[in-house]
Amino acid sequence: MYLPDTIVAPATAPGRGAVAIVRLSGPRALEILSAIWKPAGHSELKARRLVLGEGIDPERGITLDRAMAVVFPAPHSFTGEDVAELHCHGGPLLVRKIISVAMAHGARFAEPGEYGLAAGELEEVAGGSPAENAAASRRVLEGGDGPRRQGEPDRGAARPGRRTARPEG
Repeated sequence: MYLPDTIVAPATAPGRGAVAIVRLSGPRALEILSAIWKPAGHSELKARRLVLGEGIDPERGITLDRAMAVVFPAPHSFTGEDVAELHCHGGPLLVRKIISVAMAHGARFAEPGEYGLAAGELEEVAGGSPAENAAASRRVLEGGDGPRRQGEPDRGAARPGRRTARPEG
């Protein structure tokens, strides 16, 4: 069953890095972002534009990090839902703290692959020969309806209980 809740998770590889991205997706993504991030100066968020500000923990009244935020309002996002990203310094403790603060404001930690495409599409692209991967990638980009070998099932079709990507438009 699809849950119309807001999910949060790191969007970058785990471990240490210069920058990490924490992504929110769902009906409350923009609301939660505005609770845990404040723009610097007189800046304001505009769709698809990074803005400098501070990630905050409002309950404790502290700044967690200087961070940039960007929003992708529905339906023009990877998931087709409202999406907000916080681009922060890449320390794993900081990323966990930002996720924890987002969860305290109503987000749910995303299941593995929940941001991704319908079940099966990522597996289809990840395995196989380069030629098979190219064909699978084309099918994914075409919404799962692209050409398949005779008798091959449509693995790109949406499945109940999974978030599915909708094309940006």
